[in-house]
Amino acid sequence: MKKIFVFVFISWFTTQTFSQERSGPYNPEANVRADLKSAVMQAKAENKHVLVQFGGNWCPWCIRFHQLAEGAPQVDSLIQADYIYLLANVSGKKDKRD
Repeated sequence: MKKIFVFVFISWFTTQTFSQERSGPYNPEANVRADLKSAVMQAKAENKHVLVQFGGNWCPWCIRFHQLAEGAPQVDSLIQADYIYLLANVSGKKDKRD
């Protein structure tokens, strides 16, 4: 009975873990061109630069860089002071890239 319980629990856990869509900082539904146009207008109004980070939720290095940029107070304060920070999603599927 204990083996059955362990098997059922592991099956349920792996199904729940791997069936959920992973969320991340990049929005796959975002209109990058419109967001970029808006960021440029905001940057002009605030006398700042635009920093575009291209990446995707499928890319571990992109996620790590984003965590560094937002998680390190020194880096985050530099970005916030001088840049309009824009995340541009790049699809993990080559045929879906623009």
